[in-house]
Amino acid sequence: MKIVVDASVIISALLGSKVTKELLLSISLELFAPKYLFEEIEAHKEELKTFSKLSSEERNKLFEKLKSKIISLPEKQFDMFLSSASELISDKQDVEYLALALSKKLPIWSNDSHFKEQLIAEVFTTSELIDRLKSEE
Repeated sequence: MKIVVDASVIISALLGSKVTKELLLSISLELFAPKYLFEEIEAHKEELKTFSKLSSEERNKLFEKLKSKIISLPEKQFDMFLSSASELISDKQDVEYLALALSKKLPIWSNDSHFKEQLIAEVFTTSELIDRLKSEE
C-alpha cells in the first residue's frame, strides 16, 4: 500500500511505539512524505530526547532507517496543490502533507485529527491502518 506519512507517526515511533515502528518498517507499506518532514522531526529533537523510551543511539538508528525507507519529495512536485490543501485543513503545518496526498492520489497516515476535517484524501490513524491491512490479508 502506498501512503503519505506525517510527522506525528514518525515521532510516535521515535518515542518508542513498537507497533508504529513495525508498521513503518513493514514491507507492505510504501511511504511518501514531503522533504519538510525531516525538518519537522528535527524541530522536535529536544522533546524526543526528553520523552523517548529509546536510547539516543536507538533513536538515531531508527531515524536513519526511516529516512532510507521514506520517499521524500520536494515541494515543486506537488506545489500546484498547496493552495487547495491550505483551504481544506486548519493546521497550516500539515498543508504540504495534504498537498502531496492530493497530487499523488494517496491516503494519509496521521494521528492528527485535523486531517479528518477534509473529505478529499482518505486518512488513517495507526489503528485504522492496522485494521485496513488486516482486512487485505
